[in-house]
Amino acid sequence: MSLAAVVDALALRLRSELGAGPKIGDALPLGPTDLPAVTLTVAAAAGRLSGVGKMPRGPRRGALEVSTTVDLADPVLRHGGDEVRLLSDDRRELVLPHGQLVRADGTDDTPFDDDDLSATAPGGAFDVVAGEPAGRQVRPDPARGVLRFGQALPASGTLSLTYHLGQWDVTTVRFTGDLAVEVTAEDLASVTSLTRRTAAALDEPAADFRVLSPSAWGAARRASISPAAARAQTLAYRFEFETEQPSLVSGGGVVRTVAVSGHVDATTERFDVTHEGSTE
Repeated sequence: MSLAAVVDALALRLRSELGAGPKIGDALPLGPTDLPAVTLTVAAAAGRLSGVGKMPRGPRRGALEVSTTVDLADPVLRHGGDEVRLLSDDRRELVLPHGQLVRADGTDDTPFDDDDLSATAPGGAFDVVAGEPAGRQVRPDPARGVLRFGQALPASGTLSLTYHLGQWDVTTVRFTGDLAVEVTAEDLASVTSLTRRTAAALDEPAADFRVLSPSAWGAARRASISPAAARAQTLAYRFEFETEQPSLVSGGGVVRTVAVSGHVDATTERFDVTHEGSTE
């Protein structure tokens, strides 16, 4: 996982607290049009997976939005040397790479609508319907993770999809390191004011930063850009950042039924498992 996650989380936090005025990110200002600016730099970082044995933390449930594309000229999923064709011979039925679907609110009841699923191919978007699709319509089968289209998909181009998964694995990643926050503004009064507002914003607790401890407060100095009155000031922090990242395992749909056979004291019992907790 990239350290961009640390920078992006801080930038999002500062934009929320400081408003639309300053330009916030990992790019230094180049001139007057870039001012005021808050530039974030991470150094001396170390990262590791969190948890015993560096393993993912297990499944989460809800509604995880996933956006993906399918090459219609080569609708094949390749993983670990295996290949799974995603599109049926009549090019109307597509197996989604990530399995079962839910609606945007996390429920799995039907019908779905355009807020729960979107599909766009050359020629435009498909309308989501509950009945048998026709023309530029698509009907999801949530349990199977399959889409049924009203017409054959083109032989070339890209199919863009957005849908929601009800269960997914997560990996928790933790970074520790040093953070430099450089504040640049048009003059001394502006830079000292923005520096204090930035420090106050970073003092607020945040769930993803377990530690964000100030370690240095630099003096305001002349900035290396115009105008001549521009000033810069740098704050330093030590941080410990932890975030959960979805871990999606691609597959050609889901296993709908598992046959189970139990043998105890010369008695054999057979049943099918179709979902967690079932014995059908």
